[in-house]
Amino acid sequence: MSDTAKPIYVVVSGRILQPEKIAPYAEASGPLAQAAGLEFLGHSKPILLEGEWPYTDGMVTIERFSSKAALENFWHSDAYQEAKKLREGVVDIDFIVAVEEPEGDIV
Repeated sequence: MSDTAKPIYVVVSGRILQPEKIAPYAEASGPLAQAAGLEFLGHSKPILLEGEWPYTDGMVTIERFSSKAALENFWHSDAYQEAKKLREGVVDIDFIVAVEEPEGDIV
């Protein structure tokens, strides 16, 4: 996947296991993500139309970053690697990346 000027989207799906302990992660990671250009596009309890979703009792969030490079710089930064430690055992979570490719069809 080559980097382009196109936005990149992150689907976050998870379930908070210890709600009383999630604030430190949010406080540490939120400003880092916002500085990297994070834009929240949606956040709610998932509504499953068809198939299976692992966190039907959890949440789903759609995030937008301006580019793959912006997301990667944030994700791999030392500061975010430290922040991620704050969510260990606190949230069961998956991050999935989708980027609009300039060529080809989705099959």
